[in-house]
Amino acid sequence: MSLESLLPFSEPPPVEAWVADPQGDTTGPDTRWDIRVFGTRRTASGGVYKTMNIQASLFSQAVVLPPPGSMPRTDGSELAWLVCFDTAPGGWAVNPSVPDLGCDFLLDGGALSTAEGGAGRLPDGTYRLLRVTSGSPLSVTDTGSRATVVPQPDGSDTVILSAGIEPLDLRSSSPSILVVFLAGNRNGGVWNRTDQAPDGAMGAGFRP
Repeated sequence: MSLESLLPFSEPPPVEAWVADPQGDTTGPDTRWDIRVFGTRRTASGGVYKTMNIQASLFSQAVVLPPPGSMPRTDGSELAWLVCFDTAPGGWAVNPSVPDLGCDFLLDGGALSTAEGGAGRLPDGTYRLLRVTSGSPLSVTDTGSRATVVPQPDGSDTVILSAGIEPLDLRSSSPSILVVFLAGNRNGGVWNRTDQAPDGAMGAGFRP
């Protein structure tokens, strides 16, 4: 019997990262969704970080999501969003759908068109985690992982994402994953980014 087997087991502590975003820095056509704060929290089970919860809030805006089985409305009244993950060393893949930002994986909240491999909100109300397989033109594959979005009551601290995704789905053994959140709409039938957290161009982000 080893000494380790006699010692009490404790899970690794949660790994959290949060970033605040300034008010009033939105661009593009309405609705201009304005990010207040964005963060991630990774929790362990059996000694392995198995769940990543993603949360974001907006400035005094109630989240309006498309009905299950549909894309965000083309009048811009429903939220479209992306969560970009960088898991590959050496920089980001080029993603023409997000002009100055790229990623290896996308949690697509209705930002990508069907021609780009997007599917919007699925009939069961969830969203897909996609792997970016090439840069230009954009090519994505469905990982099979799903995210559930849980809008909260109206208010300035509206949590729009509380999604449990498996870090292993991101095919990364590293405890650090670069993450960026983008909020926008599909006013006019195209993706319009209205805000981003953290702010910045390619390579911006934080490691949970």
